[in-house]
Amino acid sequence: MTSPGVIEFMEIPRPGVQASLDALMAHVEKGGDIVILGVYSENPSVNMYFLGEHELNVFGSMMYRKEDYEEAVKMIDAGKILTAPLITKHFDFDKYLEAYHYIVKQGDQSMKVMIKL
Repeated sequence: MTSPGVIEFMEIPRPGVQASLDALMAHVEKGGDIVILGVYSENPSVNMYFLGEHELNVFGSMMYRKEDYEEAVKMIDAGKILTAPLITKHFDFDKYLEAYHYIVKQGDQSMKVMIKL
């Protein structure tokens, strides 16, 4: 359980894919919020019974404003947004090719792969 005022993120590994949406819904706490940022090529199926039973809230968003980014940076800096769970692996810049190979092989099991500049 997260402390009050702290936001935990769970990102869909492959946005726009039915199986990813199903997995996300199954792991969000009762009363939790789901923000859909990915674009679906086909209309996804949503288990409305599960959605209602678990009191989940679903929000859609396609764009951010400059103010959204500024607020997010402030919240991350204040420790109100936990970002560590989003990062699967770090690579030094000189290992960028290895990073891309990792993404190709492990992409379906990775959240974010970071290349240090």
